[in-house]
Amino acid sequence: MLNRQDLFTVHMAARIIAKLAAWGRDLMEGSDLNYYFNWIKTQLSSQKLHGTGPDSSGQGTISPSESSQYVQCVAGCLQLMLRVNEYRFAWVEADGVNW
Repeated sequence: MLNRQDLFTVHMAARIIAKLAAWGRDLMEGSDLNYYFNWIKTQLSSQKLHGTGPDSSGQGTISPSESSQYVQCVAGCLQLMLRVNEYRFAWVEADGVNW
């Protein structure tokens, strides 16, 4: 679900995954957790690289307001995940802090 072309679907799936991981009975672990954290880091770094300023215009890109909404969604997913101690430790181990 996180590799689809439709950004709306991707980010809604990411929110659902974060909610299930944070509030669910079972913790996400192993390769699933690493994949999700790497996806979050990739999303945040791609927004940082592409930016939303005036020089980031071009065909096939999303508008700055849509980009801002997606960055907020990814940041919200990360915040939700970091509420759980186990995920916080895994985020630090995945070098999410130094990224």
